[in-house]
Amino acid sequence: MSKAGSFIKNILFSILGIFEFVMCVAGIGANISPAKGETPFEPLIAVVPWAVMFALLCLISIGGLVREASGKKMVLTSNIFMRLFTAGTGLSVMFQMTEDDVTLEEMLLLQLVCIVLGISAILIGRKADKLSPAESFTSKITIDNFDIEKAEWHYDAASDEYHHCNISPEVAYADDDLIYEYASMPMAYYLMWLLDRDLVSKEFFSLIPAEVIEAVRSGKESPVLLLECTDYCFSKDMISEEVYNFTNTYYWSSMRRNGFGFGYDSQCASYQFDYFEVVGDCRYYYVNSYSQVLRTKLEEVLDRRFREYNNYVPNKELEHGVETSLRYGWEVDVDITNGADQLDLERCLADFKEPSADKYEKVRHSVLRHAEYCYGSFDDTDEELFDLYVMYYMTVYHSENGEPAYTLRGGYDYGDSEDFSMTVQGDTVYVPLSDGSEIPPYSERMEMALALRDADPSDGRSVALIPFEFGGTQSEDNTVFMPTVCADIKEKCDSRIICLTKQGMVLDYKCEPKYKDDRVTGFTVTARDSEGKPVFYDSVEIGE
Repeated sequence: MSKAGSFIKNILFSILGIFEFVMCVAGIGANISPAKGETPFEPLIAVVPWAVMFALLCLISIGGLVREASGKKMVLTSNIFMRLFTAGTGLSVMFQMTEDDVTLEEMLLLQLVCIVLGISAILIGRKADKLSPAESFTSKITIDNFDIEKAEWHYDAASDEYHHCNISPEVAYADDDLIYEYASMPMAYYLMWLLDRDLVSKEFFSLIPAEVIEAVRSGKESPVLLLECTDYCFSKDMISEEVYNFTNTYYWSSMRRNGFGFGYDSQCASYQFDYFEVVGDCRYYYVNSYSQVLRTKLEEVLDRRFREYNNYVPNKELEHGVETSLRYGWEVDVDITNGADQLDLERCLADFKEPSADKYEKVRHSVLRHAEYCYGSFDDTDEELFDLYVMYYMTVYHSENGEPAYTLRGGYDYGDSEDFSMTVQGDTVYVPLSDGSEIPPYSERMEMALALRDADPSDGRSVALIPFEFGGTQSEDNTVFMPTVCADIKEKCDSRIICLTKQGMVLDYKCEPKYKDDRVTGFTVTARDSEGKPVFYDSVEIGE
């Protein structure tokens, strides 16, 4: 339903609700205290089904308003059938009370028709609920699980972007349906990928005609046509179980709004950012056209994201057990990811249990470097410090290069017990200094971490400290010279924050450079919502 259609529905239900409330009250008043010359119902008890009937009809109208306000799919057919059921039942009871010539057969036939209408209303309503969330849009954003996405939730943001583009005044306010298409485009591209990879459900094929599916698959029509068949709704019932967790993590978590216990950064995998970069060219989020070239380019990114997601998930069916490294003095529980095989496991265990002298020194050096970063100088010996770090878990990943690829997680106890992680990627050993989160080997986050660690501070370029979109200028005061890797990451952060504002978020942007020896060595960027909650946060520095 378009925005105009929803408005008309709201007017209709408001008028009906007022009319039915007046009829309920007027019927009661006219029978309890009739005007001169007016005849009340005979018997007077017949006023009860009259009042109950119009009270229920009023509630049905209010229910329609509530569904529209909560963003749930409303089907007029279901609403009309429920009204006929209520009115028919109420009138049949009244006729039985007030009319002497109504036969039992006529009453039973009328009641049977009412029951059929009531059952039809329920079935149609349940079909609508399959395309509607169980909660309102306001409550939806506080939960994690994907249920439904609707174009109308993005209409205002799409309209704002549409009207701020370089569009001629003659057509700028002329096409409401076109704005709805733009609001649907991010969903449409994702649904197109699901269809191309046979990751849609049987319910999907029951909702969308075969000729529409074929036209979209062949590239003759835009994938928005698929959503036109579902009232511009994309629900979990349309996708297969195989891809639900990925959709929930990659697609849906990216749609939560305004700091409800989450935060984005430059490396988190999120559909909205990939879409903004590939389809929108980091300029537009909604006002984008469909093309086969962009479809292919985006689907390559989605294939990689889906493959990485599956490969990084631990395989619960392959529980290996506990392994011990006498060299390190660590005993770990071993998990194997879906992408890893037996050869990967054997390589990683051999590297962990019997490391080469060079690998042992790299692990030892990384641990001691972490200790120095966190606590500064020590009176303890290196051996005593190393013994404070204990690993408990090991996760094995697949390596295309035939190298050991795994992560270790544990803790260190120097004053307070803290989490600690280490990534082994071939001959490379990396320990995050400022963040104890696990970094999978051969991931984008690992590439960025190594680039920052090995960056040359003299190799840099100038960037805007505050982006122009947030009030920055081209003045020298708003220009900062930083290492190239930091400049690249900052521009990526800025692009992602702009992507969020394109979707209607109002954010307060702040960037603070980090200095060492009068040189910029990194930065911290934060974007907060109107309540001060961090929506986006990233902090990078070379040498970490």
